[in-house]
Amino acid sequence: MKIRAFFLAAIFLSPISCAHASVDVAATQKIAEQGDANAQFNLGDMYANDQGVPQSYSLAYTWLSVAIANGYRDQSRAISKRDALAAKLSPPQLAEAQKRAAQYFEQYQPRN
Repeated sequence: MKIRAFFLAAIFLSPISCAHASVDVAATQKIAEQGDANAQFNLGDMYANDQGVPQSYSLAYTWLSVAIANGYRDQSRAISKRDALAAKLSPPQLAEAQKRAAQYFEQYQPRN
């Protein structure tokens, strides 16, 4: 019974407004910029799926590439998502996303 109450509370009390979504994006971005590969993957997924940020396949590609380079745990999933996004970008857009990914990789390394 306690477990059921917990799940119901989680469903009904979960953030659903745009204000909460932007807070989650800001927190995810901050963690991603600290080099966390999971947050980098999640941020890329947010950009790909218009979750709390305007949809941007280019930024999604960038963040997924950085997550992969930083050792995201499910490499095949991340590579598959990234490659699907690459197919949606024009050659100049893809080149820009790749250039940005290289810059972000240098800038957003895991901090030990």
